[in-house]
Amino acid sequence: APEFCNREAVAMSVNAYLEAVVSGVKARLPKLRSIETHGGRFTKAELERFAVATPAARIACLKLDNPKRVGGGFIEWTAHMVCVLVAKDTGTLTRDQAALNMAETTALTVVSNDWGLENVHAADDPKLGNLYTSELSKRGVAFWAVEWTQRIRLIFRAQDECPLPTELYIGLSPDTGPDHIDDYVPLTEDAA
Repeated sequence: APEFCNREAVAMSVNAYLEAVVSGVKARLPKLRSIETHGGRFTKAELERFAVATPAARIACLKLDNPKRVGGGFIEWTAHMVCVLVAKDTGTLTRDQAALNMAETTALTVVSNDWGLENVHAADDPKLGNLYTSELSKRGVAFWAVEWTQRIRLIFRAQDECPLPTELYIGLSPDTGPDHIDDYVPLTEDAA
């Protein structure tokens, strides 16, 4: 089977993935006053700080694990993601309703989404969690979190080290791309 060295994939990074996730969620929740990445897990103090401008969302990659070499210089990792959403009472919805609506929309956005990136598999296993505490409720805000996992493919060698092809393979649409590597047939002189 051929090994791929996708030149665009060389530039794939966790930061590029995070930016794509932020853009995807922002497109589905355009009325958010604030949406950005977050450095990691959320403390109570951070939740209170980010509750100032609502509705808002913070997206974080909590960890990468389960690395697997997949050929062509790539390693696939499982990214453990979270999107924390905060809302206040609106004229038509309570803070709890608004935060839950945003969490539902985010979860539906995450399901099977690859964020338009070639080296990202569809998201798996979304979970919604209510982050209610009486202290946060007294501040007039409600928080929900959406967690999911997603396989992302990163390269572990420099772009200049991508191998030049020594063989040519043919794949017939729609069975093409990295998920169909075993469906490719080598092109030989006899076939030409």
